[in-house]
Amino acid sequence: MGDGGFVRLPYELIDSGRLTNSEMCVYISLLRHRDHHTGRCWPSYATIAQEARVTRRTAISVIKRLEEVGIIRIFAEHNKPNVYEVALFDGFPTDPEGGETIAPGSEMVSPRSEMISPEGCNGFTSGGEKEHHEQEPLNKNQELAPSNEKHERALRSDDTSDEHNFSFDTEPEKPISPKQFTYMTDLYIHIMGSTPPAAQAAQWREFTQAQADAHIKAWNQRVPRGDEYAGPEYGEDAYNRLSANGQDAADRGLIPDWRSA
Repeated sequence: MGDGGFVRLPYELIDSGRLTNSEMCVYISLLRHRDHHTGRCWPSYATIAQEARVTRRTAISVIKRLEEVGIIRIFAEHNKPNVYEVALFDGFPTDPEGGETIAPGSEMVSPRSEMISPEGCNGFTSGGEKEHHEQEPLNKNQELAPSNEKHERALRSDDTSDEHNFSFDTEPEKPISPKQFTYMTDLYIHIMGSTPPAAQAAQWREFTQAQADAHIKAWNQRVPRGDEYAGPEYGEDAYNRLSANGQDAADRGLIPDWRSA
């Protein structure tokens, strides 16, 4: 549910009022760390509290609440950090007579999803637009008043229950992209000085995007750069087998543009 440094949330969930501000921000923090293959994550209470802009005690209380309503599952072991299995929102239950359930107090639900930065959850309205208002800074050790959460729940319609349709199903693994495959081939040539064997290339084509990213990250950490770069140079056969981007990188000794300037 994360994408390019953002977390995706359906407008339906944002507009429904089913989650309080604190619950929404803690949920966003958990989604930020959620592994899309396993659906699990294990951030500390301190990390969750910092990202959700709440106190540690509030984070603990909210996490228990999210477990109670079935949005997360908690796996706790002695002397080990909690592991959270985080469900993805998949729409509210459909009316038995065939009509979609409209969340109380909301108008037509947009089919689009809202992109929310984990750093900004306190400043968004239910429609996703940023509110600009001044606010007294909280004391570092100040706890959020319990009555705030109770008051927020009291403002909801009596018809708004904790029914939801969150799914613990993990997202399907995406196959390696052509761009990733080309990048891996270039890195292999930069390191080994030759193109990868056919069997190696065939193995890469079976990779998922996550597996490809892991290999690319590992190779980028070990490839020599700058004056230590020993890869193919202009005019060599291996150089001609690089992609256009790979040749440009070789010309710069694999030093990014912003560092070579």
